[in-house]
Amino acid sequence: AEHPERGVSYWDWSLMPVKNPAGQVAALILALTNVTARKEAQLALAESERRFRAVFNQTFQHSALLDPQGRVRVINQTALDFTGLTQAEVENRPMWQMPWWDGASPPAEGVMCIQAAVEQAAAGRVTRCEQRVRSAAGETAIMDITIKPLLDEEGNTVLLIYEARDITEHSRAEEALRRSEGRIKQLYMAEMRARQFAETLRGAILALSGSLDSDAVLEKLLDHLHKVAPYTSAHILLLEDENQLSVRLARGEDSWEAGRRLLGKRITTQ
Repeated sequence: AEHPERGVSYWDWSLMPVKNPAGQVAALILALTNVTARKEAQLALAESERRFRAVFNQTFQHSALLDPQGRVRVINQTALDFTGLTQAEVENRPMWQMPWWDGASPPAEGVMCIQAAVEQAAAGRVTRCEQRVRSAAGETAIMDITIKPLLDEEGNTVLLIYEARDITEHSRAEEALRRSEGRIKQLYMAEMRARQFAETLRGAILALSGSLDSDAVLEKLLDHLHKVAPYTSAHILLLEDENQLSVRLARGEDSWEAGRRLLGKRITTQ
C-alpha cells in the first residue's frame, strides 16, 4: 500500500519449517520469487487467445486451422453451425474427409480438389478454389475457399489457415446476369434480323414496282431472297396452266450435271 506506483505484482512463495534436534519447529523460512513478468505474459497470452477465439468464432466465414497434413486442429463456430457438427466430430479429421462436400459434379471431384489444395498449401503456396458444400439442413452453398500456409522462421509450414466464404448469392447473381445478357443479345439479333427483312422486303417491292421486264423482276426477287435466306441454289417456277409448272429462272446450277439441271423444264402437279 505504501508503493502504489508499483502496481499489481505476482509472487511465487514458499514457507519451510526449521526444526530443532527435538523435531520441534523452531523457525520458518519464507522465500519469495517475483514472477510478475511471467504472470503478465500468461495473462496477455490468455487475453490474446480470448480475443482470437471471439473473432474466430464470430466471423461470417468458415475458418479452420489445419496441421500440415490437412487434419483439423480447430474450426470456428460458424462452420459448425452450418454443418451441424461438433468440434469433437471434426477434430483431427482430414479436411477432405468432412461430410459436407457436395458438388454439382461428382463429390469425389470436390474431395480431390480440396486434397490437392491442402498439399499445395503445405508446400508453401496459397491455394484457392470454389466448391459446393451441403448444410445440416440439406441446402447447398457455393464456397470460395482459400488455404494459406503459416511458416516458421526457417520457412517450414507449421499450420494451414482454411477460410471459406459463401458466394452463393453472388454466383446466382452472376448467372442471372449472364442469362439476362444472353436474352438481350437474342432480342437484339432478332430485331436486327427483322429490320434486315423489312429493308429487304422494301427493296423487293421497289424493284418490282420499278420494272416491267419480268426477267429483271425475277432476278431482283432472287437477289433479295438471298439477303433474307442465303442459299447455294434457287429456282423460280411459274404456273403455266392448272397442273404445269415451268422452271423460269435458276441459280447455282452451273456445277450440276447436265441431267440434273432444272432450268427450262416443266413439272406436272396434281
